[in-house]
Amino acid sequence: MNLSATVRSLVGKKVKSIRASWLVPAVVYGHGIEWTLNITFNKNEFLKIYREVEKAQPFTLVVDGRSMLVLVHDFQVHAVYSHLLHVDLLALNPKQKAHSHVPVHLVGESPVQKNNLGRIQLLHADLNVEAMPQDLPKEIVIDISSITNINQVIHVSDLPTSSKYVITDPADMVILTVVEIDDGSDEEWPSEEQQSAG
Repeated sequence: MNLSATVRSLVGKKVKSIRASWLVPAVVYGHGIEWTLNITFNKNEFLKIYREVEKAQPFTLVVDGRSMLVLVHDFQVHAVYSHLLHVDLLALNPKQKAHSHVPVHLVGESPVQKNNLGRIQLLHADLNVEAMPQDLPKEIVIDISSITNINQVIHVSDLPTSSKYVITDPADMVILTVVEIDDGSDEEWPSEEQQSAG
């Protein structure tokens, strides 16, 4: 996936005119860039790529004919209208390992949830991963069909290992747990005195 961009000279408050043309102001820093590179690119083209890679996987950025491998490091959106305002891109060295925030994706159906005994609570929506840029996974898949107990938890150490990437979060970090559903059956009814007083 390639995203075409051009170098911009407008900075600060002047970038408002850029956004009016369906362009997004952005900066690139990292490998091979001596100073922060100010660029712009088409908003819709960027969003199309972001839906595929999010902050997990790199893509190719082409700036005035120069290609570089980048990750979405951060972005800002309008607090009210959710318009994309600015994007920070991190340039990677394709020959060195990179770090990325990879989203967790739950698959399967837990018997605990199916029988309305509890619900799965995801404590960490993404995990820190280290790998060569081309080996960064799009997502970390967790099968919850094996969760059968109320007090069951899944730690980082419970996930299968991969020869291509390493999860750098602590091994004992809890990724998800099961929360018991409170049906209200243990609530105490008010006494007659309390009812009459109310």
